[in-house]
Amino acid sequence: MITSTYPDPEVLFCWARYLYWADLHFRRYLQISEESVLEKSGEVPTDWPVWWRVFAATSQWYAAEYVVIEGWRDLGGSDSEVNAILVGRQDFVHMLRRYRNGVFHFSPRFFEPRFLDFLRASMRTIPWLHHLHEELLRYYWQFVENLPGSTSEQRAELRHAALTAVGWVPSDIFAARLRAAELLGRQADEISAGDNSPEAQELRTLAEHAIELARKGLREYGRNIASFYASDGESP
Repeated sequence: MITSTYPDPEVLFCWARYLYWADLHFRRYLQISEESVLEKSGEVPTDWPVWWRVFAATSQWYAAEYVVIEGWRDLGGSDSEVNAILVGRQDFVHMLRRYRNGVFHFSPRFFEPRFLDFLRASMRTIPWLHHLHEELLRYYWQFVENLPGSTSEQRAELRHAALTAVGWVPSDIFAARLRAAELLGRQADEISAGDNSPEAQELRTLAEHAIELARKGLREYGRNIASFYASDGESP
């Protein structure tokens, strides 16, 4: 079970701005990676302009994500899943700090050594960073959308405050998909209340299936992706 604590909303919203900027870089990295076909001769790229475009987008995301980690340390909140991801791979955190320095601190060296450790371990560092980003998004989303004990009116006010202060609340994450599926399920129950027709039963069945799929995605994602970056390649 994930346990979370939250700081003062103003502090969290300040941190969430950096998370938003990192997510913009993350989405750009995904888009450019999907659009770009890296042709190689052996292990060497043959289309260097495309390669450097992908590398630039990737590096901007990596560097922006480390700023979010820096802010997390000073945030004053806590989350058991985020903490486990960070504490479990302090070596990756250190590599990412050096990577950020290589991106944002000028170096006259063409082959920047501060990039190399993170890139050489990319089969594990990339899944780790994807997992961390998803859980950081979930932490912020959970604060805005799912604050324990808050009413729907309070959540609406908090969402408005988040959009005003940050400009964004993540929606394309596993936790948000589950919430949307559960909402559809409640709506299906309301629409079909007292109706035992085949059509109503099918509607309820489809809603239940959507909820189960969302729950399965949320339940299995972290475990599956963590298996790629666990220490010494072992499953956690």
